[in-house]
Amino acid sequence: MLRDQTDATGDDPITSEVFSCERHKWRGILTDKKSLFLQLVSASHPITAEFRIVLMPGQEKQKEFCSEKTTLKEGEMWGGDVCDIESFVEEDGRINIKFIIFYLNM
Repeated sequence: MLRDQTDATGDDPITSEVFSCERHKWRGILTDKKSLFLQLVSASHPITAEFRIVLMPGQEKQKEFCSEKTTLKEGEMWGGDVCDIESFVEEDGRINIKFIIFYLNM
């Protein structure tokens, strides 16, 4: 994720590119309130899965956030607050985040 150069105020959320997994479209969202979310952008039906968000080293060791079994509909998000997000930002302004999705068969 990288903040857009035109966003000097830092008030807009930072979003990842949309990525596909099992014909569903997802994206990461980092808000100005230091919250990090995984959003289900496009799906034909609700998705039941377990999610893991891994913040990769900047100045810190990696940090993981894990969900229990969660069901999301199109447009819904899962995530939470990351108080120390600045410590994961690289010198070039980038932040490396892995989103891991474990689809559960029901």
